Amino acid sequence: MNASFRWLLCAFAAAACGEDAVVEPWQVRSELQIVHLDAQRAVPLIARFTDDAKGAGEELRQLLADGNATLTAHLIVRTGNGLRGVAEQTTEVRYPTHISPSDPSLIPARKPGAAPKSVHFPVTAFERRQSGSTFEIEPFVHPGGRLIAVNVKLNVVDYPGIQRFESSVRADGTKLHWEQPVFHSRGNSRHLIARADLPVLIGCCKLQNNKRVAELHVLTIYVRLLNGALALDSGKLQASPAKSAELVPTLPCSQARIEFHRFIVPTADGLKWRALLLDPSRVEAAFENLLAETKIGSSQLAEILSVPNRDKDRGVFYNWREQRYEMELSMPGHGIQWSKEQEEAFRRIRIGTPPFAFEKRDIGETLEFESVHDDQGMGVELTLNSQGTSFRGFARWPAGPSNGSQMAQTYYFEPDFTSHHTSAAFHLPNRQRVLLAFHKLPALDGRCEISLIRAVTEHFTDEPKPQ
Repeated sequence: MNASFRWLLCAFAAAACGEDAVVEPWQVRSELQIVHLDAQRAVPLIARFTDDAKGAGEELRQLLADGNATLTAHLIVRTGNGLRGVAEQTTEVRYPTHISPSDPSLIPARKPGAAPKSVHFPVTAFERRQSGSTFEIEPFVHPGGRLIAVNVKLNVVDYPGIQRFESSVRADGTKLHWEQPVFHSRGNSRHLIARADLPVLIGCCKLQNNKRVAELHVLTIYVRLLNGALALDSGKLQASPAKSAELVPTLPCSQARIEFHRFIVPTADGLKWRALLLDPSRVEAAFENLLAETKIGSSQLAEILSVPNRDKDRGVFYNWREQRYEMELSMPGHGIQWSKEQEEAFRRIRIGTPPFAFEKRDIGETLEFESVHDDQGMGVELTLNSQGTSFRGFARWPAGPSNGSQMAQTYYFEPDFTSHHTSAAFHLPNRQRVLLAFHKLPALDGRCEISLIRAVTEHFTDEPKPQ
């Protein structure tokens, strides 16, 4: 754990982090909601969570009530002050990992007039994986119960379903295919300050399997002071409230919300947008115009990330989809003596070499950052590492005849990926949107990527925030 955040936790929990550490006897209930809604609706709602958390929470509840948003998970963790709690809801998914190429001559020919069919290669091995949500939290309540220092981890895995890959097509229309699962993973690990009874947006991203939908992770923490003497010993809270005055942390303290947007625009428009986004007086209007163009389809909002993090602590947010592809390929009939019937069956195969096993690669976005407020309070000193990978599709490569010149022509299918990476350290003015990166995609795509970033700072003091 980051040393500065460990110091803060110790300040919230005790004057020293030893076995005799004492904390106030707060009972903490943490509720996490995972909500899906249209990405266009999500953009203004993200900003509202910083400026008007109560109003943003009410707006989100209204969207859910009206059917304009979908609640996909609601996890509740009850803990004592300074104790770790975990909530999890998962489903086990099994999927094939190895297949055995079959002899095409064993696949019966399609009957005259019958519809073409698709036949799966035989499966020889399976694996299993958990899909669902895992929420871990460790809260430390400030004396008075208005502020809570939180160490939070969230991991969400979706299983949208199976992706089918056509491997070969016979002359009679029969298709040979293999299938692999699609998993979408996203999550974050961070340290932040939350206000009791008010929602805080701890993360936001776009769904990898549906780019028109954004996912919000909304955390609300409720605290209640118990009567009696309690202390922290062997996982049980046994501290005395009379000693809580010794545990007051150093205030004020700060944190920043980092908002990241990535657009894909036609190359012909790229330089125009670049000039507008580099002008501080026009960048916000250009951002709104970019959002308007995504509604009509001339540009694409490829990613939204919104994450809060406390000063001097490192935050990580990832949003990935697994892309699976062939790893070990077989050449049908290679080195085998075939009968005339089997050779005739292979001549009727048009494309494809069946795989034995598969590999996977994570495509999507990862954002790592650390922010420190400047002495004048005008912005943050930001250190970040942004990287992403996109899947462009499969390229077909000739593999040659499968068993000499008399056999059918076969092909390999290999994936094409593009990647971008930005590592930077710079001063980011508060609430000022900045052009972070400009990437020209491969020439055949005719598009470019524009990445924008903004920091919205928040200051915490002993005084309650007016509502």
